[in-house]
Formats: sequence, C-alpha cells, structure tokens
Amino acid sequence: MRDFVQNVQEYTARGQDTNYVEITDSSGDGVEQEVVPGAEGKNIKIVGFIISVSTAGVVEIRINGTTVVHLEFNERKAVPFFAPLPILVTGAASVSVFWKPDTAPGTCYVTAIYHYDPA
Repeated sequence: MRDFVQNVQEYTARGQDTNYVEITDSSGDGVEQEVVPGAEGKNIKIVGFIISVSTAGVVEIRINGTTVVHLEFNERKAVPFFAPLPILVTGAASVSVFWKPDTAPGTCYVTAIYHYDPA
C-alpha cells in the first residue's frame, strides 16, 4: 500500500498542466470537445479531472473516440475525478469529453490535470 501511495504522490507532485473547457449543449443531442490535444513525440499522463455540470446528464472521457470513463450525474454537481494511477495516452492521440444533458440546455465544465512526457 505504501508503494501505491508514494507512486500517486510522485505523479501528482510533478509540475502539472491544466486545460479548462466549457461545453454547452442546447439541443440535448450531446456534444464532444477536445480537452487535451495530442502532441507528436510526446505521451500524455492524465492525473485527473475536475468536472462540474449544470444539470443531470452523462459525461464521458474519450481517447481517440473510445470511451474510457463514463459518469452519470443525477443533479447539478461538481466532482474531482482522480485516477489511482495516471492514464497514459500515447502518440498524437487526443483526449475529449462528451457531454449529454438529460434536459437541454446544459453546460459541463471540465478541467484536465495532466503532463506531457517524451515518448
């Protein structure tokens, strides 16, 4: 257990990059927006996200269009989501967030916490 805690502390203690996006869906059909752009020759290590929604709905975190995290909110809420170990995204893959409110219009605010490492 000590190794696990030390590993998480090591990754979260590094200089982090953050990126904030605001996603508004006025139709209720769902909207996807890039939150961490991919970079040639670099890997992305995602430590976590801070997610806030204005109404009930579904938030999905996607890597190159593939859903890796699916969250359902039943009300207006803000939550931190920290991965127990960093999520490694290799190559020029991008990270996006899909937001679909139960009742439109709805807004989702996402802050990604990550850092780039050489590939």
